[in-house]
Amino acid sequence: MYSKSVLKDCNCIHCQEKLEQINRSRLYWDKLILDKNLGSFSYKLSKIYN
Repeated sequence: MYSKSVLKDCNCIHCQEKLEQINRSRLYWDKLILDKNLGSFSYKLSKIYN
């Protein structure tokens, strides 16, 4: 597997698609982790106020 910096330097379709896949994956996991953290945070707030 190539590093992200190598993919950025290459303009072939394969490398650009791989770079997009990496970025989509990062966004997906960031959102999933953020949703999980916010969910547990709101759960903790509801326990405090109830």
